[in-house]
Amino acid sequence: IAMACAVKIGRMWHIQWADRGRTRRITTKVYHDGKARPPRQVEDLITHYRNLESDLYHGLERPGAPVRVDDAVRAYLADLENRHKLGAVTARTIGNARHRLPMLQVMLADQRISFLHDATYVACQRAMVCWKDSYAPSTLEHFAHLLSAVWNFQKKTHKLKLDCHWHGKGVLPKVAKVERAILSNEDWQILKAELEKAHPLVRFCVTVSHYTGARLMAAANLTEADFNVQTHELTLAESKGKRLVHPCCQQLAKLLLDWPVQPDHRYLPPVTQGQLSARISAFFSVLRRRYPGGFVGISHHSLRRTYITRANQLGLPKQWSMDLVGHVREQTHDIYRQIIPETLRVADQRIADSWEDHTQNHHLNLGQNP
Repeated sequence: IAMACAVKIGRMWHIQWADRGRTRRITTKVYHDGKARPPRQVEDLITHYRNLESDLYHGLERPGAPVRVDDAVRAYLADLENRHKLGAVTARTIGNARHRLPMLQVMLADQRISFLHDATYVACQRAMVCWKDSYAPSTLEHFAHLLSAVWNFQKKTHKLKLDCHWHGKGVLPKVAKVERAILSNEDWQILKAELEKAHPLVRFCVTVSHYTGARLMAAANLTEADFNVQTHELTLAESKGKRLVHPCCQQLAKLLLDWPVQPDHRYLPPVTQGQLSARISAFFSVLRRRYPGGFVGISHHSLRRTYITRANQLGLPKQWSMDLVGHVREQTHDIYRQIIPETLRVADQRIADSWEDHTQNHHLNLGQNP
């Protein structure tokens, strides 16, 4: 052949070009749909392979070949693995990417998005409309986050002229605001009694999160060194490798002081998030059967929502509740060396005491979120 060209083989466009006298061929994985002229990304590939055949490109900047989605995902995962080894990416982040990106590769292929340039505004919108029937809006938002990371990584490393529409306005479905279930005073009295008979894993994690608003694994991974007995402060693991120093109320301090510590100085034996989530979910399922009409929609994360709601309903400034649960970004050094203002210590104790003082909190409307 004289010059690189596109040929139809089966249902897809292929590129055919000459390599030192030998004819080579590669599939583009782009369907031709019976059209006579190839689309833009195939024409870009033709230009790329024609440049490879020609001696005229010497001294000139050759245009880069269109990037396949499969290659882009592979490169992004490799970068993520390296950053994980350097401690810049959490195990949860790398785990999510390993699980969902291969699944997204298949989903993109079904939408005929084989190259990064295929993800036009219309194509991204069409994909989200198609996926909306199978996935929740929050999951679609996570998909968009992952795909944007893949596109932007290639754009940055290869200096591509590439638009990323996955988070574009009008692409992601709007998420309707819903009221999330939280604990009432009556729920807590029942829950407190049931926890006395519950499995130690459940009792410990639920109690710690009730009094701190901590996430599940932050409570489960507490060690003896994380509890400062002199100052009554807890150091809790937060997302993205950060740690938060939280005041420890008297009720929780009593639990920690009485709790038998493991030989490795952990309060609980090592357990995976999946195992612990299943055990706690089963605990709340039993409560729903035992108390018909109660604990509807309640999960472990409801404890975090309840803690923030309770703080706001007690009239505490919003900034205090944000500081107590770590919702303000700070530099790593500051997070490790936080000084807890006395106002936060008083606020945390007041939240804890409010569950016991029925004469003062009976008027709180706990059916509403802040």
